[in-house]
Amino acid sequence: MTSQKTLFLVFTIFLMAFDVSCILKGKVLKSQANASTTSEGVKLGASSWAYNRNDVFVRGTDNALWHKWYDGSKWNNWESLGGGLSSGPGACSWSFNRIDVFVRGTDNAMWHKWYDGFNNGWSSWESLGGGLNYGPSCAAWGLNRLDTFVVGTDNALWHKYFDGSAWSSWESLGGGCTSDPTVAAWGSGRLDVFVRGTDNALWHKWYWNGWSNWESLGGGLSSGPAVASWSYNRLDVFVQGTDGALWHKWWDGSNWQNWESLGGVITSQPAVTSWAWGRLDVYARGTDNAMWVKTYDYYGSGWAAWSSLGGGLSF
Repeated sequence: MTSQKTLFLVFTIFLMAFDVSCILKGKVLKSQANASTTSEGVKLGASSWAYNRNDVFVRGTDNALWHKWYDGSKWNNWESLGGGLSSGPGACSWSFNRIDVFVRGTDNAMWHKWYDGFNNGWSSWESLGGGLNYGPSCAAWGLNRLDTFVVGTDNALWHKYFDGSAWSSWESLGGGCTSDPTVAAWGSGRLDVFVRGTDNALWHKWYWNGWSNWESLGGGLSSGPAVASWSYNRLDVFVQGTDGALWHKWWDGSNWQNWESLGGVITSQPAVTSWAWGRLDVYARGTDNAMWVKTYDYYGSGWAAWSSLGGGLSF
């Protein structure tokens, strides 16, 4: 085993010892699924596999998967990862230097492509079957564990997971969904799934030693939700409101807080990542078709102003 792989093994064992987080420079790094969705089909996906690392994915005008990433010092140019997509992507990371991306293909099945920075980079595409009405989302609550969620042709929520050795069958979790789902994992064995309901409100279902019932969290959504977790028992949810602005609702460990507007005029479903304790990066397409980002830093000044990352996002 190379010294690099030895360090990787130490890192991942340490990761598991702290549920899905690791301590780095005094902060908690979340190896967190962060996917974004919208029923209108305009969406981004994003994930982080390391401190100060962000990977953003979109469906291009050629229906291929496109990728842009921040490496800790600069944003790199867009690259095409091919494929034939009929939805936006969902992305998550279960370990350092690992990303898993899921999309709906032209056959309405779920397709999977992954990046392993220690073994040959990007994989080929593989089909995981199913019949999807909307695009997929994914989360990882442990090493080599993946939980994916889609909305089926019956508009119910469906779940498929990878346990480290094999993919499960699809299972229905019910509900009446009108957007892609989004999911986060704030601890080992914990999943929180969010969708837009038929009443355009935010609906929530969670797994903790068994699946809960659905609960409504209100709001008026013009897109599906995006969610991230930057700490144990913490959830931050983002949507596009009926006014076109970004709206935010969060769980602080004991209560859901009221909706707050973060302004802006966005033209896509937001995507969000958390690469450290108290840190959030929210991405969306603006009216100029550029990609915009808004960041939150608990240790800094809170929410920063919107910042343009340029580019012409015509997805």
